[in-house]
Amino acid sequence: MARDLEKDLAICEEATPGKWEALLDSVAMVDPGEISSVVWICQMYDEKAGNFHNYENNARFVAASREGWPYAIRRAMQAEEKVDRLENELRMLQDELNRRCGA
Repeated sequence: MARDLEKDLAICEEATPGKWEALLDSVAMVDPGEISSVVWICQMYDEKAGNFHNYENNARFVAASREGWPYAIRRAMQAEEKVDRLENELRMLQDELNRRCGA
């Protein structure tokens, strides 16, 4: 399934700004790090349900995705633009070659 990279990037950019960090002491949370106190973003497990499965890795993923996803999406969008530009240049060169060779 194809993704709408512009829409995905907009979602990333609408999230709380700042460098997020996974806090893994009593609960797993994410801190945007832009102010002096912790801003709770999300909890990675349900303490009452005892569901602690993989919460540390999940918290690290959420924190890393705040900067990683926008970066990766921008790189993918730039790569798509470059591929389009190079394909157009290749078509122009092929057309010119065909014209010169009489094909």
